[in-house]
Amino acid sequence: MTSTTFHLSLSPLLLVAALLQAPVDGCSAEATSALSRARARRDRVGTAEAAAALAAGAPAMSSCVPLRVASWALAGWREARAAAARGGAPEVLGPARAALDALVEMTSRSSWRVQNDYARAAIVAAIAAAQDERDDLGAYLSHARGLAARLGLAGERAEWPLPIHELEGELWLEVDRYSDAREAYQHAIGDGGGASALVGLARVSARLHDEGGACAAYSRASVHAEGALAAEARAYLERPACQR
Repeated sequence: MTSTTFHLSLSPLLLVAALLQAPVDGCSAEATSALSRARARRDRVGTAEAAAALAAGAPAMSSCVPLRVASWALAGWREARAAAARGGAPEVLGPARAALDALVEMTSRSSWRVQNDYARAAIVAAIAAAQDERDDLGAYLSHARGLAARLGLAGERAEWPLPIHELEGELWLEVDRYSDAREAYQHAIGDGGGASALVGLARVSARLHDEGGACAAYSRASVHAEGALAAEARAYLERPACQR
């Protein structure tokens, strides 16, 4: 897999100062509302529905940097995850790499550079997972974790395409690192993760043959999940193990 390098030109102190600036210049009320709806839909239904919610803000996208970062992050994530079903073959990774290029070209604002870098790290990590490159995946997740920590120092959350713990959970699950995935999902839930994080934990528990844990996680998820996640939870909860 081709290595991808990320550069942050700000010193730590300047970085924090830049991040503390409000990064919403150029965002209309419509764009801000689209972002809020997308966060809620992602937590209840998943990333595909989040992308649909962002589409409502498309008319304002050219002037709203946060909306554009979120949109390209979700697009790249979706394409990289879809490529996993085809073994991560180079010829099917073109759209994911196009999203990376768009993120590189898009943002020069210092106050959103780290959010942009986080989105890129997430997509590259997803590409590594699609290609079953566990060492590369670990390195990119470590990089994403560092960026998330920097954002946290400024009172921001790295969240596109997914917050860091849920991102780690999904990708470790993809490469069958179940213990790591379970730990990541547990952190995601402790950090306020919604139904999608609970479904992730349930999936890992099922893979680990922990039916009780899977039943408990799906039961909690069913309270807030919608769409496909809700259907998945209901179907699992019909198992005899969950009726005891």
